Amino acid sequence: MLIDGYSLTVHSYPGVKRPLYPHQAAILDAWEEYEAFLLLTKTGSGKTAAAALPFLLRTKNPDFREGAVFVYPTNALIEDQERSIHRLAEVEGIEITSLTPDAVKKKYGSEQVVLVRIDAERLEAFAKAYQFRKPNGDWDKGCALTEVLRLDRPKIALINPDILYLVYTLAYRHSAESVATLQAYQTLVFDEFHLYGGVELAHALFLIHLARALHTFKRVLLLSATPDKHTRTWIEKLLRPYVIDSSIRTERPIIGTRQVAYPINLECVNSGADVVATAGAQILKLRETLRALRAQSADSEYIPGVVILNSVVNAIELEDWLVANGFAREEIVPVRGLISPGARKVQGKTLVVGTSAIEVGIDFKCDYLIFEAGDAAGFMQRFGRVGRHQPGIAYLLESSRMVDALNSQAQIISRDDLEKQIYALYDAADARPWFVSTEMGVLTVFAQANVMRRRAAETRHADPERIAAISNWLDGVLDKYAAKMGIESKLVQVRKRYERLAKGSKYERWILDYEAIDTFRTSLPSVEVYDKDEAKRRGSQFASYTVDIYTLVRKAHQFHYNDKTHKIVVIGGWEKPHRVYFMQVFNNNDFGSLKTTANYPHMVLFRDGHKTSVSDLLVWPRPHVFIVLPREMQQHTDWRMAIFECGQHIVAFDGDALLLREIWQRERSKPGL
Repeated sequence: MLIDGYSLTVHSYPGVKRPLYPHQAAILDAWEEYEAFLLLTKTGSGKTAAAALPFLLRTKNPDFREGAVFVYPTNALIEDQERSIHRLAEVEGIEITSLTPDAVKKKYGSEQVVLVRIDAERLEAFAKAYQFRKPNGDWDKGCALTEVLRLDRPKIALINPDILYLVYTLAYRHSAESVATLQAYQTLVFDEFHLYGGVELAHALFLIHLARALHTFKRVLLLSATPDKHTRTWIEKLLRPYVIDSSIRTERPIIGTRQVAYPINLECVNSGADVVATAGAQILKLRETLRALRAQSADSEYIPGVVILNSVVNAIELEDWLVANGFAREEIVPVRGLISPGARKVQGKTLVVGTSAIEVGIDFKCDYLIFEAGDAAGFMQRFGRVGRHQPGIAYLLESSRMVDALNSQAQIISRDDLEKQIYALYDAADARPWFVSTEMGVLTVFAQANVMRRRAAETRHADPERIAAISNWLDGVLDKYAAKMGIESKLVQVRKRYERLAKGSKYERWILDYEAIDTFRTSLPSVEVYDKDEAKRRGSQFASYTVDIYTLVRKAHQFHYNDKTHKIVVIGGWEKPHRVYFMQVFNNNDFGSLKTTANYPHMVLFRDGHKTSVSDLLVWPRPHVFIVLPREMQQHTDWRMAIFECGQHIVAFDGDALLLREIWQRERSKPGL
């Protein structure tokens, strides 16, 4: 089946060298008129350029002294977008440089704008470069953050939402200074906003509201290729944005058309009983073609083939299968979890083998795509990896039923028609935007504000009046948020919970432990591992990485704790899930209430009949919140939630516990239940 490409008109714009798509011109025209934008256009249509260009053009004015913060869901995407913004600036004749830990003492020259990429690892590297230490001798990442944000000239900070969350909950020693510095940052851009759902969506929305209440980010842009209509409702309630989509028109002169997406030949392949063998066989057929394409191209960003599988275990198995069948390890780059980020360098490689980590906006110049798809949005995101720079071929690995359904379609269809068919055939993953309006959805943002309240008090302990003023201000911020979102009654319920907690209610004690999590994603803790198999594959420098406990206990072949390195050593690699469960007695009276592991110190995690060595991480160094529900509730969960068996019950932790509590409430409220 041939999927047609599509083109958009391009327009000239005063002072801009590159031709612009209509939506790019529309944002430039409306930049000073609106304080919030929602940009909804297809993958590969230049959303980053649309968001960055208005800021970059203003840096040509020597009196311009603003900053912008661009938020990306993954560190890999941050690195990718840093290169994109560099290219964009260079086309426009704007001198640009990147601030890196290696260059902190270098004096700026004629650069008009500075980019700085920020994540936890780089913050520590910046702290070492600046020699910033805490009183206890640890590297002071908070002080480093304040320094790299300092607006010595126009600056774009590229960060993940976790860092932004920690700044606005005053988690760093110098967070208050960072917030003050950010008041000169007038623009906030959230890319790939459709990826936030449930607890993360609640946090992201309130984070934007809180930041603006602190007089940072006068202008907010949210970018999305596949928006959920209910998420869009929340965005419109909170921001009342100017919405720009592919139907937008501009009065700027048309100077031609540009190919946005090229034609793709989509072939549907029966994945059979072993998707790894099926994918491997398809790749072997293409091996010499891929190698020839690699040899012909001098483009360092070109990669002939991209493979995307649903399972990280299958992706690892496929890589080893290919090496056993004639590929050199050096030809393959893994873009997935369970590997050091340093191994994800695509330059000069023949094939990318990965998982959903690939679909989050990373731009590949490739000719061939082989992929699985678990849901409709995932299909469109993955399909969008090919055909962005030239025509290509995509092989979809699917069940025979789905293959037959897709092959029954017309032999030549448009991208819009393909998208309609995909959403009709595949389930749409529930982003769970409804969680924002639930009691737990409000509680998680109240906890976010309360952590900020408590830390502000700790830093201003000698000024009771100032502490009271900050507390009252935060209450007002919460009130305004609830009013905008239409969730005032839920805020009342949450405040009553906190009142009971203040009176010593043991049933609300879990709230304190939930507040202590203090992270944007509120997932189970991660541990650093040393993967012996990965050391054999690529060397010890790529064998250390972090992995969440849920994945570790379910998918590691064997593991143990190394007292000398303080890392978990994984032996035998990763495999299909083991049976993991808790040994703890609960009854029906425990259903639906939030609990804390502080009250269950002997709640032991077992794997295949043996106690695991990571059980203690659920109660030390800090407890975790959890919920107990009947096992039949598992049908209402999916792979995004970490669910454990516990006798005839299931258990979920932290943010998943809050989400599952609301799913439980929704199911119980249905007629006949």
